[in-house]
Amino acid sequence: MSKTHAFGRQWLKTAALTPLLILSVVVHGTTALAALCAAASGALIAEAAGAWIFRRKINYHDGESVFLGLFCAVILPWTLSVWFFFAAALITVFWGREIFGGFGQSIVFPPAVGLLVLFMGFAPMIQAFDFKSARSLDWAANEAGHGALDFWSLLFYPSSASAEDLSFLALAAGAVLLILLRWVSWTLPLLGFLGYAAGCFLLKEKLVWLSGGFWLTLFFGLSQTSALPLKTSSRWVYAACAGFFSAVCPLSDPALCSLSGLGLASLLVPWIELAGSVRLETNREAS
Repeated sequence: MSKTHAFGRQWLKTAALTPLLILSVVVHGTTALAALCAAASGALIAEAAGAWIFRRKINYHDGESVFLGLFCAVILPWTLSVWFFFAAALITVFWGREIFGGFGQSIVFPPAVGLLVLFMGFAPMIQAFDFKSARSLDWAANEAGHGALDFWSLLFYPSSASAEDLSFLALAAGAVLLILLRWVSWTLPLLGFLGYAAGCFLLKEKLVWLSGGFWLTLFFGLSQTSALPLKTSSRWVYAACAGFFSAVCPLSDPALCSLSGLGLASLLVPWIELAGSVRLETNREAS
């Protein structure tokens, strides 16, 4: 695949994120707009710093840094300080992208590096903000029973500021775009969710299938081509492992659990590829 084509597909991912960005600004106004601008600025500065330190050419036109910065803004609660969005994008792009060599070189979904480092390094600051309980099936049933939840409010935009309250309609619009254009295989998110469901079943945990933050990180994380194994069957294993690790992660926020699962699965990619190669050779010898 040519670089020009790769850049175009990267901008498509940003286009897929656009419905969430627009809805966030409509609902949260200047608060969301300031956060998005701060995150985009942090991402661009991080790329410039990486290009200067590692003596590379700045390639803002590839669109990856902008996408990563905006992704960080969408996944974080809007109640955080605007400087937190700036720092999140800065760390994500520099430590999750530039350190690995820039565009198309990251061996892990960059926000899995940046956001987890930020959350672990600034735990006292994060604890000052209340992340809403995950939208589990039990939660939805309970709210519906009390008349506090209806289908349309959940579909369009629940009235809260946490990562779990991302609009499913806006998220689905972007996801369908990427699937139709074959930038993301529909099998990967499905296998990721099945792996997550299996982990929840084994641990007897609640299945957080209504979490917008979970689906956002899982879907876009599985679209990071450079972090995926080369073989199709190995990618299926990778997606299932990412979902399973998300379920066993001890963190309370589903989005962070999904990021952790993606990060752990990325570390196993060499072994997943090796296992696939050994099985292929075995089948060849048997035939």
